[in-house]
Amino acid sequence: MLLAYSDLLNSPVAAADLGERIGSVVDVIAEASSHRVVALSIRTGGWFGATKLLSPDDVIEYDPHALIIPTTDALVAPAEIVRAHDIGTRHDQVLKRAVVTERGETLGSVVNFVIDTDTAGIVRYFVKGLLGPERIIPTTSILRVTNTAFVVSNSQGTKKIPAGTLAEA
Repeated sequence: MLLAYSDLLNSPVAAADLGERIGSVVDVIAEASSHRVVALSIRTGGWFGATKLLSPDDVIEYDPHALIIPTTDALVAPAEIVRAHDIGTRHDQVLKRAVVTERGETLGSVVNFVIDTDTAGIVRYFVKGLLGPERIIPTTSILRVTNTAFVVSNSQGTKKIPAGTLAEA
């Protein structure tokens, strides 16, 4: 199943063993260099509750109404998923990452992305420029990842999508 980052935010999380909601998704931690989701950040206990991490491997089902996990034991302290912490310190985040062509033309920055829930891989990025057109960049079109940007072929700079498509994602 393909699911957009924006659709995952604020999704309820339910534990199968309890049969009830235990929290909600507050962030998706994705690694730019591997194009993969490393963890989901889950807030438990409402606004003042704790934030814990969930490995995408521990999600039983991505239901349209909630993420289903086996037990609350699948939620761990942020320090327990080392790669999730490392992403912030290595500046390897996906959102707001610049997208540039080989010639150095800035196409915009990543505003959303689509995840294959079976593999936790990112399959495409939604890119919005300040004044330029909206674009969808398939992961396979990324030639390399630098410390600050995704580099795509020069031809990606000429491909445009209809206005408003990103709002629907």
